[in-house]
Amino acid sequence: MFACWVQPQQPLPPTPKCLVAVDKMQAIASPPPASRTLLLLLLLLLLLAFATGGVTSDEAIARVYLTTTDQRILFELQPPIQLGPPPAAPPTICINTTTRHQRMVGFGAAITDAAAWVLHSSPPAVYESVMKLLFAPFPRHTPSKSVAWADRDTGCAAAVGSGLLSCATDLCPTCLRAGLCDNTCGFFKVPADMGLGISVLRIAMGVSDFSMSYGPGNVTYADTPGDWALAHFSTDHDDVYILPVLRQARLLNPGLKIIASPWTAPVWLKDPPGRIPDQIGGGTLLDTEQAYDTYAAYFVRFVQDYVRKGVPVDYITLQNEPGHGGCGTMPCMLLPVAAEARLAVLVGKKLAAAGLGNATRILGYDHNWGNGGHPSQPGPEYPIALLNNTTADAFVAGVAWHCYGGAVTAQTPVHNLFPTKEAHLTECSGGTWSGPWASNFVNNMQQLLIGNANNWGQSTLFWNMALDEHAGPHCQGGACCTGCRGVITVPNNASTVADVTRNVEFYSLAHLSALVTQGSQRIETVAPAGHTAGCGDYCSSTGCGWTKQYSCPWAPPGTSGHASNDGSVGYTCCCVDRSREAQPCGGNSSTGTPLVFTAFATPSPSSEIVLVVVNPTQSNQTMSVEVDGTVGFGFVLPPGAVTLVWDA
Repeated sequence: MFACWVQPQQPLPPTPKCLVAVDKMQAIASPPPASRTLLLLLLLLLLLAFATGGVTSDEAIARVYLTTTDQRILFELQPPIQLGPPPAAPPTICINTTTRHQRMVGFGAAITDAAAWVLHSSPPAVYESVMKLLFAPFPRHTPSKSVAWADRDTGCAAAVGSGLLSCATDLCPTCLRAGLCDNTCGFFKVPADMGLGISVLRIAMGVSDFSMSYGPGNVTYADTPGDWALAHFSTDHDDVYILPVLRQARLLNPGLKIIASPWTAPVWLKDPPGRIPDQIGGGTLLDTEQAYDTYAAYFVRFVQDYVRKGVPVDYITLQNEPGHGGCGTMPCMLLPVAAEARLAVLVGKKLAAAGLGNATRILGYDHNWGNGGHPSQPGPEYPIALLNNTTADAFVAGVAWHCYGGAVTAQTPVHNLFPTKEAHLTECSGGTWSGPWASNFVNNMQQLLIGNANNWGQSTLFWNMALDEHAGPHCQGGACCTGCRGVITVPNNASTVADVTRNVEFYSLAHLSALVTQGSQRIETVAPAGHTAGCGDYCSSTGCGWTKQYSCPWAPPGTSGHASNDGSVGYTCCCVDRSREAQPCGGNSSTGTPLVFTAFATPSPSSEIVLVVVNPTQSNQTMSVEVDGTVGFGFVLPPGAVTLVWDA
């Protein structure tokens, strides 16, 4: 057995300790013969539990869900892996299930006004099928005859017929030898109508850049100028299609969490006061006590209305992308950190007074990991300053992040300063700029899903859940996005669910949303050999050459750069000539691996271990996994990603 852990949190009980325990038992007065036999049986069972992790090798298997970057396999269940003893050679991935980190809130996307319209306006049969596809719990598959599998390569699919391959079929022995079906000749397949298990949604408080209209009465919930008492406040606009979609989603997943964000305050509360619709994209909040008090009450009224209408709001952010103050026709508002701190105190106090202080939590910032080369834009210094404000800190539960500048590793230094605060990646959109499907998928897995979790993120949300074939509806002009892509595309003429396109974001989400259930905890993973030093120290000590020229795993052949210590934990180095993009330490060394991975322990009743691994290279990578020093298995991962699930 190779020792993964230099200093394990809880040393594993090796066999000699068990033998010492037996010797001590024997020193006790001898029990009667029948009791002695029972005692010996119990001791044998105890030794077996230590040796096998509580299950016999015949019972211990891992389910395998695979996506390949060539799109030949898209989140499909593969033949199971038999678990066995730890690998004799140094493992690629070491998992310590006893060292646990943050609890996951979930994975999802935004139900913008546009997304809700696209979903709700589709034909009833399409709407019902798509909502189940997105929000229904993912079925827990056990390799058995009841689940059908269709393989693309061996021709076995031709013999499936009604979904099961008859044992009398000549192809059955071939399929068995290839490991493509179980011993009853039943095939394995993830159903086409699987539930993605979406567990968290973001919504806009009023208009965003993806809304159906931008006229008076539709921009915010209080568009009447001078309505300081909010006498005309109304969320009725959302009753038509936004709230019905949210209620249906909650029926399918009762544990669904909601994060709400405004793109702009009512324009009459802004400085300078704006006109609808041509001046909704600028200004900041009026610097008066009356304006702040009214706007704080606005948040509470919104939460109360949504609760009354059957959609509790779990989190609010105080301003989407508070560093944007001049967006033209796109709704936005500049909210400097001092203004956000001031508003957080008022909103927090009013939520508490309304009895909502524990039910609805405030997330600060809601902007990028870094300024993306634009000095006028904020970065991690914003949430650090916000949380250093001792008055506001009491009312801010955590930090919301976006992906459009910097790298996900920016989350870890903020976590280290404020370890009790939550972290959520609340927005990242794919689109026409994202590159080929393969590189887009790899980046999603590395940065937004695995990377976010490894840097203390508790949720990952893509931008629009659904858009039409024209990447809309959306605003026009200004900073409006005309090339954004939804998790799914629902054409205006869709007549069946087969007309709906599952985009790369769908399959990226599936690897975690379907299998990492709400309340799961990230568990410790390292590679290789349990090095605990910082990235630069590790690289120097192993001589892996990261301080010299190296070829970035994602770059075209021959491309080179140099790496440096990013000051974070999690065994990551940075490719400094590409916006400090995180990569695994030792990724191109003789002892390291290019694989990027994370792991979780799911809560009961499933109580499973979930390992998610992405291979960002263009060739197959052999990996070996050791779990708690007692269990191991191997797998050859083609370019793409795999999620492996086994009983804890």
